[in-house]
Amino acid sequence: PDSEIRVVGSHKCGENKSHEKNIDQINFLFVPEGFESETIKMLSFAKNCAELFQNINFIFRLHPLVADNLMIKDQLEFISDENLIFSNNSINDDLELCQFVIYRGSTAVLDAAMAKLIPIYLDDPNDPCELDALYMLDKKVVTSPEDLKDLATLNKNDFLALLEKNTYLFEFIKSLREKISSQDFDLKNV
Repeated sequence: PDSEIRVVGSHKCGENKSHEKNIDQINFLFVPEGFESETIKMLSFAKNCAELFQNINFIFRLHPLVADNLMIKDQLEFISDENLIFSNNSINDDLELCQFVIYRGSTAVLDAAMAKLIPIYLDDPNDPCELDALYMLDKKVVTSPEDLKDLATLNKNDFLALLEKNTYLFEFIKSLREKISSQDFDLKNV
């Protein structure tokens, strides 16, 4: 019998932008999933990062499913770090501004990687659920803000080398997004 395959999450296939990233100011984009618990977990991590690396901006995007959540809004009111920014911009504006994306299960990481943001998976050793949308790819995995120390001091040449190292990842995601968006998507060919 034929099995039905459903694509979960965003199915749009954005353009692969090749604009040069500005690294005069390092910016990390946080893209939590649409669950309260995941948003709070990532918000706590972002706050700790902002306190540790005051020379870096951490841009936090609320998922539309939790944007009106009162518990999350209450937590946002107590955050005063100037380098922790809650975005009201379009996703494309945030993607253009940032060089790195920190994620767990959000499919927004695919759009971020297509815009040449370097993906960083936030792992939670205490969580038995593996949420990594890019589980099959080699990428940086962090469990604490200190794990970002090597990225906090990148110069332009180091960043360009890191971008080059991640070219395979960008191309793989572009190919995957094109297959998912095509009408002849076949899971066996991924």
